[in-house]
Amino acid sequence: MARDSGRRRSRWPWAVLLLGIVLGALGLAGASVALDRVETQAFCTSCHTMQTPAAEMKFSLHHANRSGVAAGCADCHVPPGTVARVWRHAQASRELWHEWKGTIATPEMYEMQRLEMAQREWARLESNGSAECRVCHSFEAMAPDVQKKSAYARHQRAQAEGKSCIACHKGVAHELPREWIDPDEDASARPAERPAAG
Repeated sequence: MARDSGRRRSRWPWAVLLLGIVLGALGLAGASVALDRVETQAFCTSCHTMQTPAAEMKFSLHHANRSGVAAGCADCHVPPGTVARVWRHAQASRELWHEWKGTIATPEMYEMQRLEMAQREWARLESNGSAECRVCHSFEAMAPDVQKKSAYARHQRAQAEGKSCIACHKGVAHELPREWIDPDEDASARPAERPAAG
């Protein structure tokens, strides 16, 4: 009798461990399915405040291009990997708060916040080495024979310096904030004022 209760007690930790593994796997699978649902273009643009960036995106090379490959919101704004995806969605919950609050409820209000939003996103992409960009683009896959020599040389230099994509490629899918000044741009070549979005 005592021997049976000892066996039962020794099986208990293994049963708990097995249950934990099963529940953990189900939780990860469920999170992945949920993330796939909320990372659709339809979901991302369902808030009316997203109409401005959605409209801009349609005119970018990341949406309409000769290869026919169109990037969606999540392709550029959600990093690869389940843990990184979950963390990014947790960070993005503040966007729901601002949607509810009406911080960028009109195109004019959106423009007033554009620089701050862009700088926050640029900093995020800089911190993760532009992981989203590198899902489709990589220094290693760049073909020197299809790029202009100056562009290829800049890419080689950027790779050697450990730069991330966003260091040079701001405004690839959305209009740049009017107040932002490119530090590498020649001051004499700058337009007096960028046209208003609309």
